[in-house]
Amino acid sequence: MTLSALLAHWRADPQVGPNLIEWRILPGKQASFEPFPPSIQAALREALEARGIRALYTHQAESLQRIREGKNIVVVTGTASGKTLCYN
Repeated sequence: MTLSALLAHWRADPQVGPNLIEWRILPGKQASFEPFPPSIQAALREALEARGIRALYTHQAESLQRIREGKNIVVVTGTASGKTLCYN
């Protein structure tokens, strides 16, 4: 089943549909990046670069900054946006 078919099914389902409060399609947008901060260990930087990662997403860089300040973080972003790296 495609995602479009699944969403249409949920929307039409009498038990699910009425519980859908808002239905929006958000336009895509370009990713924003920050260079690796100097504080990242060389081994981590090398491992990321070996996987083709040349910079951090801005939310990853901000997460690292906040953690280094001793703050707690919660990251809410789309699928496959690098949240795991924020927590690791």
